[in-house]
Amino acid sequence: MEDQNKPQEATPEAAPVAPVTPTPEAAPVAPTQDLEKPELEAPHFAGGWIRFLAYIIDAIILGIVSTLLQAIAGENLGGNLAGIVALAYLVVMIALKQQTVGMMILKLKLVHADKKDMNWWGVALLREILGRIVCALTLGIGYLIMFWTGKKQGLHDMVAKTYVIREK
Repeated sequence: MEDQNKPQEATPEAAPVAPVTPTPEAAPVAPTQDLEKPELEAPHFAGGWIRFLAYIIDAIILGIVSTLLQAIAGENLGGNLAGIVALAYLVVMIALKQQTVGMMILKLKLVHADKKDMNWWGVALLREILGRIVCALTLGIGYLIMFWTGKKQGLHDMVAKTYVIREK
């Protein structure tokens, strides 16, 4: 009877134990492709003088075309046609190549601030028509500010969210 009066000892039930998987001791991590890629360099913005030189090269080309058009179609009609050709040249070259012939020779290229695939026709029209009108309304100061802005942008670049870089 002594056994009945004795408090029974509780036997703890074994708690379920998750299986233990061995982990490697600080195994070296293999480099990924991203670590092997060189860091992207910041673009080298083209300054005002080299951009002006590219403009001079384009102006010489367009001057030759204008002279030929005026010789063929007469001074008035040829002059009007030359203006249309010059505008078309700028828009088409920027839309298709993001550079004019003068920019190609000097290894300059137009890039968009968003760096996405985009409609370059819209950017070209905005920059070369509206942007240049804005620069003309400022009596050319819109072009000159590229000498003092951080990304070397003129007003026509700011309007279109573009800037000119030097290619490597």
